[in-house]
Amino acid sequence: MKIRPVILCGGAGTRLWPNAKKHQAKQFIDFGNWTLLGKTLERVKASIYDAPIISTNAKYLKQVKQHLKKHKIRKFKIVLEPAKRNTAPAILSTALIKDIPNEQPLMFLAADHLIEKVGFFNKAINKLRASGYTILSANYTVASPGKSPFPYCIQDCFHMIQWIEKNAETKAWDLFNFGVIGESAGGHLALMTGFTSPKDFSLKIEVRKPKYIVDLYGPNNMFEMFLYHSDSSTIRKMSFFSKFIFKHADLTKKLLEFDPMSNLKKVQEITELFSPINYLSSFAPPTLIIHGTADEAVPVSQSKNLKFKLDQLNVPNDILLLEGVNHGFWGASSEQREAVQNKISNFIMNQYQKN
Repeated sequence: MKIRPVILCGGAGTRLWPNAKKHQAKQFIDFGNWTLLGKTLERVKASIYDAPIISTNAKYLKQVKQHLKKHKIRKFKIVLEPAKRNTAPAILSTALIKDIPNEQPLMFLAADHLIEKVGFFNKAINKLRASGYTILSANYTVASPGKSPFPYCIQDCFHMIQWIEKNAETKAWDLFNFGVIGESAGGHLALMTGFTSPKDFSLKIEVRKPKYIVDLYGPNNMFEMFLYHSDSSTIRKMSFFSKFIFKHADLTKKLLEFDPMSNLKKVQEITELFSPINYLSSFAPPTLIIHGTADEAVPVSQSKNLKFKLDQLNVPNDILLLEGVNHGFWGASSEQREAVQNKISNFIMNQYQKN
């Protein structure tokens, strides 16, 4: 059975264009004969996908139909959101469409994400799906001006596991063999989800621990990351690509609700609270780490130190270091990218155990 792609297309896109483009959501902005929604529609034309479902706001209906026509997608469903209620209700409303078979896997895609390596992306998904895996993406709290995402982004991940547990029986999901995977900030959250518990962040719920973790160049010592990002000489040495990332993910400005230079002791207290490495124990799940040796946004020393501590605690782990590769696998060769995909899928499938 093919994957049913659900494209979430109701967002206003104000985080990318806070001033000049308030009248137009970023998924519809013309970047030179292409839009983010258009690229998403092209991506779901792959043979692994069934006809798409587009969940969108009523005010975007005309633009969505124009995109569907332009990209020659003739079979589709549109779910109109009568009011803005963010991602969770959009996912629920589409998941409950009665003519979608219970056993059909759903894949939720943001209309405003840019994924250039389309074949690479489909291959990774298809390899795991062919082995019976379901892949879900968490919608977690991100930083906004003057507001830290912590601890809300971590709480969001635990709430997602809670949702999975509640829906596992009807979806035929195996709760004994689920894991977490994330890139960069998502890698940090994957580690936090696997190493901590809900009670560590004031949640009065209990959820299962992931059976394994796949950490793709995620930071794990946030105070060290703060010091690294605060060093002006570090910024000067960065490539243009890394400076662009730094500008949009500056830990010294985005993760704290105060001027960090005014109270370094408080910075250390807060960042240590949200550092995965501080929660490590011998009960941690098996962990796969993948990192580029030339990563300028998250130093590879973060992953090397994590592996060292995992080894000390005798926690099963593996690491793949990509020589000369920057953040986001920037600069990776086709052979290195292939190695990443094989490493991830083989690691995950090797964790599977029959009940």
